[in-house]
Amino acid sequence: MDYVYELSKIAFLEYIVNGITACFDMYYEPHSMSRLSEEYDFRTVLCGAINNFRETPETIEEAFLHYNKMHQFISYRLGVHAEYTTRTDGPASNNGLDMFKEMYLVSTLQKLITNDASACRSK
Repeated sequence: MDYVYELSKIAFLEYIVNGITACFDMYYEPHSMSRLSEEYDFRTVLCGAINNFRETPETIEEAFLHYNKMHQFISYRLGVHAEYTTRTDGPASNNGLDMFKEMYLVSTLQKLITNDASACRSK
């Protein structure tokens, strides 16, 4: 059983009953939320977690390209996991870049991929 999917379904029903029309989700496995968002035609922003303990630039790029094509109401955006759990003085995403330099690089790549200068503020 996909518990994330089933529990997210309860959350979506609560959102809808209370007039909420969109959600922002930062979870390691966005598959369940994206599937549910697609089924309910519910506006959802999935936030990819840039960190130095799990994700790599390649997995983030793969997710970015996949989820932004999935459904008109689903978007995948980039974000740092949390300042207190991700080092700022060393490698981020296990690739030797400083986290803030990587954020600048990722935002620049997002602008290039989407061909939209306003897609992500880099400064």
